[in-house]
Amino acid sequence: MQKFNKIFILLAFFGLSVVSTAQVVDSGICGDNLTWELTGSDYNLTLTISGTGDMYDYDDGYNTPWHWRTGSIKSLVIEDGVTSIGGFAFAVCTEVTEVIIPSSVTTISNNSFGACTSLTSVTIPNSVTSIGMQAFMNCPSLLSITIPNSVTSIGEYAFCDCRGLTYVTIPSSITTISMYTFLDCTGLTLVTIPNSVTAIGAWAFGKCTGLREITNLNRYPQNIYEVFDRVDLSLITLTVPACALNDYQNADVWSDFGTIIDDEYLPCEGSAGVETIKANNIKIYPNPTNYELKITNYEGKINNVEICDIAGRIVLIPHSSFLNSINVAHLPKGVYLVKIHTDKGIVTQKVVKN
Repeated sequence: MQKFNKIFILLAFFGLSVVSTAQVVDSGICGDNLTWELTGSDYNLTLTISGTGDMYDYDDGYNTPWHWRTGSIKSLVIEDGVTSIGGFAFAVCTEVTEVIIPSSVTTISNNSFGACTSLTSVTIPNSVTSIGMQAFMNCPSLLSITIPNSVTSIGEYAFCDCRGLTYVTIPSSITTISMYTFLDCTGLTLVTIPNSVTAIGAWAFGKCTGLREITNLNRYPQNIYEVFDRVDLSLITLTVPACALNDYQNADVWSDFGTIIDDEYLPCEGSAGVETIKANNIKIYPNPTNYELKITNYEGKINNVEICDIAGRIVLIPHSSFLNSINVAHLPKGVYLVKIHTDKGIVTQKVVKN
């Protein structure tokens, strides 16, 4: 009997010790129908997000309800039912190494995982449609990331300072690569740009000094400006569709690449399957301009015109009655992209506003 009591006491002791390591340290709400819970002990905590719906957005990483223990959070569990990752929700969780985002999530908000400096792996499901500004900024341990075809927008600085990234494939659902998206990703060596991309913002690949290979699947070279700033283009091999070789060899910036290779096996397609007409069919003048832009020399129908800043953001859509003479006097000085949608396709030209 005495021996039995000793065993019982030992079992009880170990049982209690196991429970104590998984004890709830703190908990609360992080969405209208979401709760959070910190379990574990000392410097080995697990943060679990449960429930349904969107997470709250926070002003910065120090305003989350668990901010006082971010340096002790080793594991992050986002349960199925969560539909958005809140702004700054897991920023500065410096000890988290892996994140699996459930298929219920559609939005990764601004700076959701910013400065998660130990993060090496992220699984993004096909349900996600948007990745916010600075979502993974300053995650230097992130080695690779697969962006699914469900994603249609990636915010500025989304992967800035992810210096461990070595390659990235941008999905064909993306039409614009925002400015600064991969700024200072010095470990990035290989990039594939799909034929759906029609605009690439300034500094999108700035300071990516490790770049050695770029494959651009677009039949027509994008009009770009400072996209590869502080990158030695002479060290990079650019591969393009065989039918597009001459266009890239004569296009601003693209022609500066050290080697341009034509690949006959790459499909010869325009952006997202839209036929694009050559720029010399349309004349835009004066360029540079102070007050207005005139569009001439096109015999077909111009459906609409968009004027975008160098990051690809639309700043002016002139009324259909004034497509041949557009007032730009109110626009700040700078470089703009004029996208002309015609009955035969789209043409984009770069203009300077004085």
